[in-house]
Amino acid sequence: MALFLAGCAHGISRTTSTPGSTTRAPTAPVAVRRVPHDEAEPVEVGGIAPNDTVVTIHRGEARVVIMRHGPPDRTEFVELTLPSTVFAKDSKDSVRVTIKTRPGMYGVDLSADADWGPGTEIAFKYAVHFYPPAGSLRQYRALTEVDRRLTVARREENGDLTIYHSTHPAPDVLRALIPGDGTYVMVVGK
Repeated sequence: MALFLAGCAHGISRTTSTPGSTTRAPTAPVAVRRVPHDEAEPVEVGGIAPNDTVVTIHRGEARVVIMRHGPPDRTEFVELTLPSTVFAKDSKDSVRVTIKTRPGMYGVDLSADADWGPGTEIAFKYAVHFYPPAGSLRQYRALTEVDRRLTVARREENGDLTIYHSTHPAPDVLRALIPGDGTYVMVVGK
């Protein structure tokens, strides 16, 4: 990931320090850079795809939405964390959030019937149904090297990808703070 993010320090947002830690974790989405679609490959997904879902969130309420693959294993696919601040400024008492999976890839389309506020976090969970792009396996030659280069990206209308600061808080979990609605995919940087 270091190679992929080299020279991309612009756009850093507020950060907080963890006691006893020398690293700083972002507290808002950090758009590392924008790349053409051919500079990153989407990660493919197997198994039975999760069903699309719509959730209703009451203003000022925090929610965690977990989408799972279909039977028989029901493994987690994506976790969307919506803090109480995300729709707190909306005038409506409740907001509908729609999450649709992207066919054949680790990705989702997010939308809501209100403007997004700060704090939304997405985590792709890829322990079982993970298929790295063939080109990345040829280039990096080991799954551990591919895993190090995974990142969360937002697909823009013209096909470009906005790469977000992403972390691996646990094995086979890729997490990033995101600005709100859009198409988010897990990609491997070239």
